[in-house]
Amino acid sequence: MKGEIESALAPLLGQDLLSVGRAGNIEWFIFGRHDAAKGKEVELAPFSLHASCPWRIVAAAGVLAGGGDHRRPASLSTPDDDFDAGKIGSELVDVRHAKLRELLEAKPHSVSKIRAEDCGALHLSLSEGLLIQIIPDASPADHDEVEFWRFFQPGLDYAHFVVSSNGIDRVSDA
Repeated sequence: MKGEIESALAPLLGQDLLSVGRAGNIEWFIFGRHDAAKGKEVELAPFSLHASCPWRIVAAAGVLAGGGDHRRPASLSTPDDDFDAGKIGSELVDVRHAKLRELLEAKPHSVSKIRAEDCGALHLSLSEGLLIQIIPDASPADHDEVEFWRFFQPGLDYAHFVVSSNGIDRVSDA
């Protein structure tokens, strides 16, 4: 499994982490290339990595953002009655995403190393000392499958590379 994952994600090598965000409880990471002269993204199909299991972005100073930041209010002053985890901007993870996007806009951070584990865990080392970790957290079961993460190119008619509790699959539709 390790080799198959590393091979499938090899196109990420040298790609910049362009943005991070969430759709509900799914974390998304967008990779592509910056135009160094203009500081803009080059118009190529970007790569997307969606994580549905525990994840974190780590720097030398510690965890910059992680799945545990979901369901935590963005501010200490947010009353419990006003907290709406489904609303973008309401969770601590949204605050962390905004800070990460500022960091990524200030200086590109490109993928320098991909390391996978046979359990489906993924470690993406980026320049400037950042590390993205995706950590599967469910066991295999014949009666139920849990998707951990998927890798694909939005807008292109290629199968998604999906890692789940039951192994690796390639699916045509999201």
